[in-house]
Amino acid sequence: MINRASLVLAIFLAPRLAAAGSLADLRELSFGVPAELAAGTPAGNMVPSRGLAVPPSGEGVPFFATGFKQVPNPDYTDPNRLPPPNLKESQLEALIKRMVGIEAAQLGPKAKPSDLSLTREDVMRLAGNLAIIDRNYVDAIPAGVWDQAVKDMGDVAAKEFDAKKKNWETTVNSMINTAASKILDPFSTYWNKDEFKRFQDQMNNSFVGIGAILKEDGTIDIVIPGGPADKAGLKAGDKIVSVDGTAVGTAEEVIKKTLGKEGTQVKIVVVRAGNTLPAATITRGQVQTKNVYSKLAAPGVGYVYLGQFSPESDKEIIAVIGKLREKGAKKVIIDVRGNPGGTVDSVSSILSEFMKDKQRIVSFKRQGKVMWENVTDGDGRFLSMPLMVLVNGGSASASEILAGAIQDVRGPVVVGSRSYGKGSMQTIMPDNEGRALKLTIGRWYTPRDRNIDAQRDPKTREKVKDTGGVVPDHLIVLTEEAERAIMKQLFREVQGASPDGPAVADPVLQKALELLAR
Repeated sequence: MINRASLVLAIFLAPRLAAAGSLADLRELSFGVPAELAAGTPAGNMVPSRGLAVPPSGEGVPFFATGFKQVPNPDYTDPNRLPPPNLKESQLEALIKRMVGIEAAQLGPKAKPSDLSLTREDVMRLAGNLAIIDRNYVDAIPAGVWDQAVKDMGDVAAKEFDAKKKNWETTVNSMINTAASKILDPFSTYWNKDEFKRFQDQMNNSFVGIGAILKEDGTIDIVIPGGPADKAGLKAGDKIVSVDGTAVGTAEEVIKKTLGKEGTQVKIVVVRAGNTLPAATITRGQVQTKNVYSKLAAPGVGYVYLGQFSPESDKEIIAVIGKLREKGAKKVIIDVRGNPGGTVDSVSSILSEFMKDKQRIVSFKRQGKVMWENVTDGDGRFLSMPLMVLVNGGSASASEILAGAIQDVRGPVVVGSRSYGKGSMQTIMPDNEGRALKLTIGRWYTPRDRNIDAQRDPKTREKVKDTGGVVPDHLIVLTEEAERAIMKQLFREVQGASPDGPAVADPVLQKALELLAR
């Protein structure tokens, strides 16, 4: 019989849990990192450097390697070679016992150990991820914080586990996410399979849906050219009032009902010019939004906008700057306003083309010790081109690496408003089942050893206003309304949509053009 008063470790180590039979087995479960996690592929805001092939410009030009390399610190010890420093065996044991007790209480007093649905794999996944967090988090996690985390994870299990549904898969997901996000920082989290897939789509600037950008009231603002909505004949200005027979009144409601699996259909009713049109049947498809946009902003001045630093964006950026130079651009503006960041490889590759040989691009530290730094390998091909970088409060992470490095090595060339202030870096470790742990493992520093991480309220973890970030050399403060109008206009231009009303003045771009004209 199983009851909460007589729970012992032997119950957890029952045959149902893969025939483990001693405390030594628990040590292995708790502190041995599963191979698929230890060898996880980093992505997102931090990616170890690797050689990339980048086209210089023009059609049919051979590819060549990017101009930077990763230089590890020989004195830095990989934390994964050591036992978890702060997470205790007793804390894990208490958590596992509570999980067993939660299921046992629901099964009733006549239940046997073999009735438990909790498996060794569930426990391995939980323990392995907690060990990874403890080993790799940017700061040491005190025992008291782990005590609270164990309690919080147990509370989540008590709230979410249902013995009838045998839902330890989703419950363990929530428990790990609680440890990653609640006790650490806003940028650490644990994704289930669907969430990780959405992140991957976001990194590739794509999603499965109907291909329409909406206003808050559900009116179509932009129809993505060539997307499902475009093929179905929907137009900007159409107001979506019904999806699959259900009335909708906001963009959020529309999005929830139109996102779905590729190839499935959805029926949409819109009102156009006051008339309700017959329902349109749209087949959901992969929608690709534009991430890189370029033009000649003035005679001899090239302009490049980058929406985020995706794995392939360095190739695009370097290629379009080469093409702009062929068209007569002798100077260039790189606009990363509203760019939330992305991969370090991508931004390092771009930066290397504006820097001299052997210059530090960015360094990464964990608990005060340098892990590695990215360094240029040869003079950049755009070294002689005068450059301006545009930023605002929506420029974060890799965008700030770009602005901070250029500021340190090229001088006062950053224009706009204070950037977001995200000086930490994350690595993403997927498992073989499609889940992934995103964990803050360090902080990054500019070539002059500056860290721009904003201060955070210790209780709310909210960013403290006017702290951190890259402060532009040419500061231009705009109202929130003006900033939104400029970014909306810029987004429409990047996506190839027609203007939505009269042109809005852009003082930040204008200031950059004035500076380059001197």
